[in-house]
Amino acid sequence: LKTAQFSHTICSSKHGTIVGVDNFHLNSLAKVLGAPTDQKAGLYLHKKTHDPVHKADELLTIYSSSTNAIQE
Repeated sequence: LKTAQFSHTICSSKHGTIVGVDNFHLNSLAKVLGAPTDQKAGLYLHKKTHDPVHKADELLTIYSSSTNAIQE
């Protein structure tokens, strides 16, 4: 799949374990980024529930065709 022109990766600020994922907020974030209208916009989760996380690990990358959506 092709991704949108602009992206931003969110990294962990500490170590631990992924205990859950809030799908309501992920869905809201995807809509702010332009999905589903913009088929290249969306997000990529680098970790799954129960995965160990170390400081500075990539957790989430967001993609959008708009820099304004990325900054929100």
